[in-house]
Amino acid sequence: MKLHEKLKFEREKQGYTLNELSELTGLHRITLHDYETEKIKNIPSDKILLLSKIYKKDPNYFLLDNDKNIKSHNENIHNIEDINAIMLVNKQLLESLSIDSEEIKKFLKKYYKFIIKNIE
Repeated sequence: MKLHEKLKFEREKQGYTLNELSELTGLHRITLHDYETEKIKNIPSDKILLLSKIYKKDPNYFLLDNDKNIKSHNENIHNIEDINAIMLVNKQLLESLSIDSEEIKKFLKKYYKFIIKNIE
């Protein structure tokens, strides 16, 4: 749902007419109508904050596109699945290795020096 659709949906859901909302906000009825019909596309942030307070909604609800959020959420799930698969492979590799502790200590010292050198 787009911003203008959310604005109209919330107004109707809460039972306000454009005239009532105009009285509550101090915004002209035509301006509110233009927000809801997307005649005004760039709604000032202070007006979104005002409407979000009246509708008792987080301003992000109006600003964020639900379709993009769903797509982003699905991408994150795939990323988590990929990370889990990589972690499983790494765990299996580590379990199959037979390196003594001295070799690990030497490697870690070299790695530590490398990191410190490249941070500065």
